[in-house]
Amino acid sequence: MEKWIYVISIALQLSGAILLIIKYWFGSAKEQLSRIQNKRTRDVGEGHIILGDSLPSDQEFIEELWISRIAFIYIAAGYIVGIWGSIESTNKNHIALMTILISFILVYIGKVISYLKGKHFQSGEELSK
Repeated sequence: MEKWIYVISIALQLSGAILLIIKYWFGSAKEQLSRIQNKRTRDVGEGHIILGDSLPSDQEFIEELWISRIAFIYIAAGYIVGIWGSIESTNKNHIALMTILISFILVYIGKVISYLKGKHFQSGEELSK
């Protein structure tokens, strides 16, 4: 049982890291800065600056928000669960394989949750609702 707790602990930490890597690592720095600029307010009222060419939908904002939340929850939960786990004399290749498999499942679940949360906010709906 301690072996499974250990595997889940590491898988949670790895899944959280993978979600953050997917979000922030891919794409050049220029593309990422451009994406950040495009997310700035486009309110053309007095005193507001238009920084981007277009604004993403509320759905995109919600999806990114939930990916970050889930990633940090996975990492924190992995550290907490790790307190009760140990690998003892188990085959480390077996542990690595189980950890990778569970991590992929958790990453998929995280992506699905963020997509569904973002889907709730269809175009035209506001975040304040």
